[in-house]
Amino acid sequence: MRNNTEFRARGITLAVALAIGVPSFAQDTEMVLEEVLVTATHRELSSQDVAASLSAVGEEQLRALRITRADELQNYIPNLSIKPTSIGSASYNIRGVGEAIDDISVESGVGVYVDGIYIPRMGPAGGILFDLARVEVLRGPQGTLYGRNSAGGAISYISREPDEELGGELSLEVAEFSTFNAKGYITGPVIEDKLLAKLSVVSLKSDGYMKNIYNGEEGNGEDTQAIRLGTKFILSDRAELNITLDYQENDPNPRLFSLVEPGFRSVIHDLIPGGYPSEPAGEGFYKANIDNMGYEEMDSGGVMARLNVEHDNMDSVYLFGYRTAETRFDADRDHSPANLFNEHHEEDTDWGSAEIRFTSKRDGDWSMGGKADWLLGFYYFSEDGQRDVNFYSDVFVFFFGDMLPFPTAEINFYQGIETEAMAVFGEFTYDLSDRMRATAGVRYTDEEKTFSGRSEIVDPTIYLAFLPPSGLLGPGDNGGLIDEIYDSKDTESWDDVTFKFALEYDFGEDTLAYALFSQGFKSGGYQGTAATSLVATTPFDPENVDNYEIGLKSTFLDKRLRSNMSIFFMDYTDLQGGIVTNAGTPKTLNADAEIKGFEWELIGLPMEGLRLGLSLGYLDSEYTDYEGAPEREGEPVNGLPDLKYSLFGDYYFNALGGEINLHADYVWEEETTDGLGISTIPQWDVLNLSVGYTSGSGNWELIGWVRNATDEEYWLENTISSSSPPEAAPRMIAAPRTVGATLNYRFGSQL
Repeated sequence: MRNNTEFRARGITLAVALAIGVPSFAQDTEMVLEEVLVTATHRELSSQDVAASLSAVGEEQLRALRITRADELQNYIPNLSIKPTSIGSASYNIRGVGEAIDDISVESGVGVYVDGIYIPRMGPAGGILFDLARVEVLRGPQGTLYGRNSAGGAISYISREPDEELGGELSLEVAEFSTFNAKGYITGPVIEDKLLAKLSVVSLKSDGYMKNIYNGEEGNGEDTQAIRLGTKFILSDRAELNITLDYQENDPNPRLFSLVEPGFRSVIHDLIPGGYPSEPAGEGFYKANIDNMGYEEMDSGGVMARLNVEHDNMDSVYLFGYRTAETRFDADRDHSPANLFNEHHEEDTDWGSAEIRFTSKRDGDWSMGGKADWLLGFYYFSEDGQRDVNFYSDVFVFFFGDMLPFPTAEINFYQGIETEAMAVFGEFTYDLSDRMRATAGVRYTDEEKTFSGRSEIVDPTIYLAFLPPSGLLGPGDNGGLIDEIYDSKDTESWDDVTFKFALEYDFGEDTLAYALFSQGFKSGGYQGTAATSLVATTPFDPENVDNYEIGLKSTFLDKRLRSNMSIFFMDYTDLQGGIVTNAGTPKTLNADAEIKGFEWELIGLPMEGLRLGLSLGYLDSEYTDYEGAPEREGEPVNGLPDLKYSLFGDYYFNALGGEINLHADYVWEEETTDGLGISTIPQWDVLNLSVGYTSGSGNWELIGWVRNATDEEYWLENTISSSSPPEAAPRMIAAPRTVGATLNYRFGSQL
């Protein structure tokens, strides 16, 4: 947790200077950066030809950076944040826009897609990454390209397709904390020229790096198994059908949070006469001290079917998906050795979608003489989900001791959601000249949600005939946590039209400039842990954004240096933000906000065998109006740092009959205020190193690596409480220095 501005500036300057070493670039015209092909705009294009703020992380870079989980992407993509707080909850955020409150009726403002299928629940969206061809991240509203809720941006995970030749890979990894990971896949033809298939399996196991001194058990480990079967049916020269089935099972030891400062308390603590502040672990940074270890479980899976058909004048895609997820966890929310406040959470959701897209061909009769591109899409989505949230406590023991035959007090919220959404979207691009193009896009969205909410209280004092119910938990007007028992249901619908206009210009073969205006929309929702029936059945408003952006994409010096940058301004109306009520429960409110920023990605080959890169994101944001919480006006939006950057380098050279790779990457993040404006995460930095050897045949690869090489002690997330001092928030601690080794074996078509 260093504060070294001079080092920061020198690090960025050094990376830029090394990446633009002009003399070394001029010596070898054969050494060029590879072209990255993407499908983020539903056409296969070079990433440098996409007039949008786009980051693409390919298979080799995923390997080099050792990215195995979704949240690890945030370290290398500008203005992206992915914060997992429990197995069923992960907050995706792009440019300050995401999901403020984790509720059953709320989706993220970041659209997450797996092989084109939208994932509304961020727990399943935050799982392991395996068997991927690449990850594509589009920043800014994407309403005219994607069917649902991509106001802040879109993240697309694209798995490998089956190969026409037999091949495969096996990867084994061992590391500290009893880590053993195994991954493998095999691909090839099943019926020559008719059916191709690919089977991938993953097993990840680790004891974890946190320890509960209350009972000696370990936390923050891993126990995940996953399988994916992909098939490609070649129906004709012009049609193919891809079907993918996948399943993932997670049963890790639970996440533990550390109390670095004393004094944490929740509303339940304040019910006890004199208060009952939790004490810090006091025996080390990676320690917790809780009586309830809890557990975490999540099972998820689904099926995707995509039919691609090529016509004379256009291509068509018919995309269908169905997915399901079950999540269960139990956690100690008072973070102390006393049984004061715990949360039990169960969620069961399933959803399905259907999408049809038609995309023009430049050489077809419907392209206005080869001067136009167009896309037209139809989208349908439905979801049915239930969530039970149970808060339970032995707080009454402090008042009545052994007098209660049943001492556990409970507050239960039973939530249900039925969502149905439809959209029509499209884009049209026309060549104004050989160098200039104009794009117009539009999307119409219609969405309906039916929310059911029910509350329940278990008050142990009913067993004491000589006392009335305590009222400490509610209902009543005496400061209870909820004000009434209710069983309510409500339906609301929203519709909206959003637009996009863009102008792009080629300054040369390798330089693209663009300016665009785009709008985004995300539907409203309901309060899942409401204090009254009226609050539970009163929806909050949908959010809208106007995004203004200019960008420049350039490749220099005989294609050895690539620079992509963008500047943007986002004007939000009714952005869905979060607060914590006086009763200690989260609540979604609407706010107006302004967000502006800058993004820069730089990669270069200054000499043979050496690759250097820089990723930088800067944000300047504030709430300009906050309904129900005017004290938050002027605060930064949704808990993203003002500045975050990463540097990476790879050096390859021949030795020992094969190739040796030296890799280093460094990430620095500025101090961050959490999304609810309560506490801060101090600035942090981390250095990762590895050295790898690949055999001359390319079959074998052995990598030794160390994560967090300098053993920095830092945290990634804070939990929240309405009454705890900001400096005493429980923190999710990042892993300490971890040393490991990976052995990869490839054969056949994968060499």
